[in-house]
Amino acid sequence: MYEVESRLLKLSGLFTIVGILIAALGLYGLVSFILEKRTKEISIRKVVGASLSNILKLIGKHIIGLILIGFVFGGLFAYYLTDLWLEDFTYRINVPWEAFGLSLGLILIMVLITISHQSIKVALTNPVKFLRQE
Repeated sequence: MYEVESRLLKLSGLFTIVGILIAALGLYGLVSFILEKRTKEISIRKVVGASLSNILKLIGKHIIGLILIGFVFGGLFAYYLTDLWLEDFTYRINVPWEAFGLSLGLILIMVLITISHQSIKVALTNPVKFLRQE
């Protein structure tokens, strides 16, 4: 009876993994691009006395804001589509909001790891290397 849903589960799992990999690569590229554009600003902040946590907050605030805006729109769209899909089942269930909270948590962890990795690499370099070019 639910053979189609079983195939859909396997296919959606595969596309989910591919989508997460593409999103992670895109996030890595976006953070690299932002840090490349702001390297001199970060170097000046380091010379003035900014700590590593201040630099991480500077970069993270921008990226996490974009992620949250995207998650709100994507979450509402996913909730609507999932609710529409579950309407046709014999035993109807509601879409659990906890699943969206868990996915937001996992997304934020992935984003923070990516931002931290890139930002720490830039923040630990010698600021003279970037400011000497001016």
